[in-house]
Amino acid sequence: GQFDLIIFEDFNTDCPLALIYKLQAPSIALTTNAMFPWTMEKLGLITNPSYVASSNLNTGKYLTTTEALCSFVINNFYSWTYYLFSQLPDNYILKKYVGNDMPSLYEIGKNVSMVFVNTYFPLNGGNPVPPNVLEIGGIYHGEVKELPQVQINNIFYCINFYFIYIKLIQFK
Repeated sequence: GQFDLIIFEDFNTDCPLALIYKLQAPSIALTTNAMFPWTMEKLGLITNPSYVASSNLNTGKYLTTTEALCSFVINNFYSWTYYLFSQLPDNYILKKYVGNDMPSLYEIGKNVSMVFVNTYFPLNGGNPVPPNVLEIGGIYHGEVKELPQVQINNIFYCINFYFIYIKLIQFK
């Protein structure tokens, strides 16, 4: 393909996966928080609530029976809600505009090359993850420096390769 890599945010929609499918490029998913249950499922990660707590629960290393049950209910609720209100509508819209031959977003998501997750094991606990999942929380340090002001038109004019620029915003 024309692109060496596609970087996208894995948050509340899998629509960027259609772009990955069409361009047949390797991809890296970024998540600005702990990994969601639906992302864990796509990557084949262990989501057994007796071992891995929901990221929405404030639990210790070892879960009580009640905490494990709560984790099971929360993770399944989130997964089904995501499936019903995000994946089904997204698949319908994308098949309408991209084509019926496109596989489901869930199947495309299984082929994401790597995931960068904003977790840090001393704070979030250690969970077993495959080599394509990299915890990057806590890697920043030092004093924040102001970025130089650059005329954006000049950057795009000088570049002699193709790229797609998608701006990510942060809510405070």
